[in-house]
Amino acid sequence: MKIHFSTTCCLGVLFAAVSVPSTLTAGQTNNPTLDNPFQTSFRKLPQKPCVSLFTREGRLGCGTSTRETNKGQLLSWSTITSSTTSSSSNYYSQQQLSQNLPKFVAVLNEYEYNLQTVEEIISQSSSNLLQGILVLNQTALSTSTDTAASVVYSSPESSSPRGQNTPSQQLTPDNQYEWNPSGDGLIHKDMYGIPTSFVQDGRIANYIDTVSKQQAVDFLSDLSNQKVSVFDEKIKKFPPIMAEFNMYMGPEDMDSPTCLSWNNTDGSWSPKCLPLGGTSVWALTGSPYVRTQITSSGNRKDRKLEDGQAKQPVILVATNMDATAMFHELSRGANTAAANILTVLMAAKLFGESVTDSLLDSLPNKVIFAFFQGENYGYMGSRSFLRDVAYPGFQCDENGIAASQAKNKNVQNTKMACLNPLRHDLDFMDIGTISSMIAVDQVGILSEKNTFYIHDSGHGY
Repeated sequence: MKIHFSTTCCLGVLFAAVSVPSTLTAGQTNNPTLDNPFQTSFRKLPQKPCVSLFTREGRLGCGTSTRETNKGQLLSWSTITSSTTSSSSNYYSQQQLSQNLPKFVAVLNEYEYNLQTVEEIISQSSSNLLQGILVLNQTALSTSTDTAASVVYSSPESSSPRGQNTPSQQLTPDNQYEWNPSGDGLIHKDMYGIPTSFVQDGRIANYIDTVSKQQAVDFLSDLSNQKVSVFDEKIKKFPPIMAEFNMYMGPEDMDSPTCLSWNNTDGSWSPKCLPLGGTSVWALTGSPYVRTQITSSGNRKDRKLEDGQAKQPVILVATNMDATAMFHELSRGANTAAANILTVLMAAKLFGESVTDSLLDSLPNKVIFAFFQGENYGYMGSRSFLRDVAYPGFQCDENGIAASQAKNKNVQNTKMACLNPLRHDLDFMDIGTISSMIAVDQVGILSEKNTFYIHDSGHGY
């Protein structure tokens, strides 16, 4: 079984994550004096940023609205909102809070970070007050009284991943089917002007949790005493602890064509974002096709299958190698880019070890195992593969065919490549008509009865 690589065409765009110096000021235990004056020091906060994603139609994700930093006081949002309940000893209306909030950074436990909470924060604070969001690693919080049974997590993906209400809905069969019932679609929200980061380190998360809750209590105390200045030194025992974000991700109207086609003033091409995609991998079962070079005046012009060989129809068994998340540097996609890859690898291993090439060659269809990149962003890998193989089919520029390895350029029947458009090899041109496809997606979560569900295209094949 041969393994081949193909480059995924990049349709979506991931903006380069600017290093986020979310910083904390060191707190003082006493009020400033002449002997111990107020000192402000900023330290870089270890965190993982929520990045911006650009499409042809606009943007998704997080980031500051200007190149200026966003800075605000750390406030626990759950502590703030607890005062808006009628059972609270200090009851405040949402209007009272929204009118008196300082510039602040909302601090949330990870299970609180969902679409409903984010929209609540936005609606209850003006855009010039909310400076950002810090999400804390819930499992690392020593002060948490929540148990695993009581905490309810939501998924930031849509309830119909790559389906209804997502950028890929026009490409997805059965796009209204709720594969992900806990999904709320937060990942598809444009949070322009709201930088967001995840704090994973347990010690730092606990410190921020404690400080943000205390400062929220101090703010509510100020409010009850009609002292809404959060810097009132008569009440505070320390200067407010702040967080600062430097996460500019481009202007509000940025899209992927603009971002990728950016030119400097001297005319040089200098894209301001990184393209999504990568290298997809596929392997053909059975005996590999053998190509014979057709030469003309010593230059390779084309190649053909050896006598007796013909392209067979193909059954494609495929999965994705990418995952999507609010914090890309943290999520490895255990359910969508690990369990499924292992499943397809094991199937390919069984084919390779248990079935002979002669038996596979005798079947009416060839089997191809494929691993595609960029599937969570408009099926980029599989669409690129399909364009090369079938619709409309790959065309190499005239005189663009060359040996995959320069040292083998004079070797008979060596593997060939295309220089423009660049393809590492041209073996995909031997693939026959794709008769059907088995997409191995979310196989990491089983039902209580350990049952897999298979959904077909509705055509019986």
